[in-house]
Amino acid sequence: EEPYVAVVYSDYLHLVCSGCFHEDTILLIRNCKENPPKACRGCHKVYYCGAQCQKNDWKLHKAECKFLSAASEVPLDLVRMIARLLIRRQRGDHDNFTAFNGRTFDDLMDHRSEFDSLDANNRFDTVFEDTKNYVTSDYMVDKEEILRYAGKILVNQFAISGPADTSIGNGLYIGCSVFDHSCQPDLTRRSIGSKIILRTQNKDQTLDGIDKLTVSYISSLSCTEEWRKLLRSNPYFFHCECRKCEDTEQDGYARSIKCTNPSCVDGLCIVKYDSTSLSCIKCAATSNVTVEEAHNWNADLIRVEDSGIEEVEVLTDLYNNMAPKLSRRNIHLANLSFRLCTLHKEESEFVVAAKYAQACEEALMSLTTLGMAERTATLEVLTQVAFLTEETSPNTLRLLAMWERAVLASNGPEDVAKETRDEATLEMYFKIKFILKDCETAIEKAQADSDEYETDDEEEN
Repeated sequence: EEPYVAVVYSDYLHLVCSGCFHEDTILLIRNCKENPPKACRGCHKVYYCGAQCQKNDWKLHKAECKFLSAASEVPLDLVRMIARLLIRRQRGDHDNFTAFNGRTFDDLMDHRSEFDSLDANNRFDTVFEDTKNYVTSDYMVDKEEILRYAGKILVNQFAISGPADTSIGNGLYIGCSVFDHSCQPDLTRRSIGSKIILRTQNKDQTLDGIDKLTVSYISSLSCTEEWRKLLRSNPYFFHCECRKCEDTEQDGYARSIKCTNPSCVDGLCIVKYDSTSLSCIKCAATSNVTVEEAHNWNADLIRVEDSGIEEVEVLTDLYNNMAPKLSRRNIHLANLSFRLCTLHKEESEFVVAAKYAQACEEALMSLTTLGMAERTATLEVLTQVAFLTEETSPNTLRLLAMWERAVLASNGPEDVAKETRDEATLEMYFKIKFILKDCETAIEKAQADSDEYETDDEEEN
């Protein structure tokens, strides 16, 4: 589904095409200066990759261009989304637009009463005033209507993702907003440009009853208490009781620590909220770490995740302190590793990034409840690191093979049925590409049909 309205995040406006959102126009990940998006000649604040994208977006940007030109600075992303809704309202789209499943703009929930009860700082009043100051009077509506728009956006929007699952904007998808949340969803989600694609792994699924399927509203890379805290707060307002949230065993692995028995190799102790002591699942030795200490270690990492700290030195020190204590299946340690991998990659420090990529791979791939499309998106940055380092170690080749399998699995039942290649064949394929130093061709091949991977005698020679 294409979005009803969408905006590129303000920080990325000069890096991403506001017409197509396509990853080929994104510079922040690729460190590439070829064919950058060009600024709109009217407002000089929104960028497009070409005349066609600007033309496609003109029906909404024509009025928006005037708003931005008169603004001293780019307003909040939420305010820009509201403004685009106001433009569509004046065009009559709210009454005339119907999504693929028959839903209309009026069908979207806004949770106004819940937001009002939590809005101690009058945040919505600020949103209203900012909107009033941003759009011209001929587009403005009353305060209650603006606040309903804000609620509809916050409750129903999806993040639009670029390379390496980096969120680059938000879109309001009227049809896809029908799906309820589950931490173990029926549908996996990915973005291609501004288009959102939802797929089910059930090859027998039909369109009958499709509105009963579920999708995950939040990242699966966390633990039950963190998921439930997010879902209880705005903009979702519910307590999740899905199978994943009730799976205390899986949750214990996500908080696990290393076995303290020096003779035990790769042992770990799962950490549950109701644990009274910790013992290794491999050697059965009782850990000399208390349950309180283990919870505190996890809490320290959660605080860093929530703080948004991006200083490499601070994160590196924390990783060096926690890596000897926590198991490689600990999801909070994996999140820290993944963050360091991404930061080093953005600085073109690919060898260091590859080290952290390998450190978080085991935890990410061990999550049985993590959807294949989510694995694909998460592993894309690791794959890019591997390509750019031209590393041919067995671990990297295995990682590429796992990523390729995830790509096929996320493309639906037909591609899963075509997946008959063994890991050795995949490793041979990638090794050939590394030797040829033909990274761009390798990336394109990784998206082709499976028969292109069959290694014939000539390629072997």
